[in-house]
Amino acid sequence: MSSAQADTVDRLPLRTKFFFGIGSVGDSIILATVGSYAMLYYNQILGLNAVLAGLAVSASLVFDGFADPVIGSLSDRTRGRFGRRHGYLFLAPLPIALSVIAVFNPPPGASDLVLFLWFALSVSFMRVSISLFNTPHLALGGELSSDYIERSKVLSWNNFFTWAGGAGMNFLALHFVFKATPEYPRGLLNPEPYGPFAVGCGLAAMALLLASAWFTRDQIQRLPKAPDNLPRFSPLEFLKDVGKALGNRNYLWLLIAFFF
Repeated sequence: MSSAQADTVDRLPLRTKFFFGIGSVGDSIILATVGSYAMLYYNQILGLNAVLAGLAVSASLVFDGFADPVIGSLSDRTRGRFGRRHGYLFLAPLPIALSVIAVFNPPPGASDLVLFLWFALSVSFMRVSISLFNTPHLALGGELSSDYIERSKVLSWNNFFTWAGGAGMNFLALHFVFKATPEYPRGLLNPEPYGPFAVGCGLAAMALLLASAWFTRDQIQRLPKAPDNLPRFSPLEFLKDVGKALGNRNYLWLLIAFFF
C-alpha cells in the first residue's frame, strides 16, 4: 500500500472526531459539577465539617487512583462484539448519571457521620464510573488512526470539548440555576436547586456519553483487537502491566510531574 493510500485509510471523518470529542463533554460536566459545588453544598448548606468533607473527596481520589489502571488493564484484554472499548462506553453512562444525582441527594436529616460516608461513597462511585468511560475512551482516541496528525486532531477535539463542557456547565449554573433571590442574595447558598441541578447534569451527561459511544461504533471493526496470546485479566497480569508502564522512563517522569 502506498503512503497516499495509507493516509486515505487513516483519515477520519469529521463526524467521528466530533462525536469522539462529545464524550469528554459528559465527563467534564460531571467532574465540574462535583468539583465546583459539592464541597460548598456539604459544608455551607448541609453543615458537614470542612475537614470531613475534604477527607471524603480525598478518599475518592485515592480510590480512583487504583481504579484507573485496573479498568485500563481490563479494557485492553476485552474481546467481544463491541471490541475492547465500546462495551465500557455503553456501560458507564447510567452509573455516572446515578452517581452525581446521589452526591447531591443525601438522606434528609442525616448525621455528620452519615453525611461523610454518603459523600465519600457517592463521590468514589462517581469517579470509578467516570473512569469506566474515560479510560477506554482515551485509549480509543489513540486507536482511531495510526496517523500521528489524525490522532492529534482527534485528541484536540477531545481537549476542546473538555474545556467547553466544564465552562458551559458553570456558565449555565451561575447564570440560570443559582440565581440570587430576595431570600438568598447569594444564590449558591439556596439549597433548593441542588437536587434538580444534579438530575439535569446527570441526564445531560448520560445522553452525551451514549451519543459518543453510539456514533463512533462504526469504527469498531477497524480498531485493534486484543492479541490472541494476551492472557486474561488477573491480579498478576495487572501487576505486570503496571510494571511495564513504570518501566518506561519517560512515562515515569511524566507521572512524577503530574504528582507534584
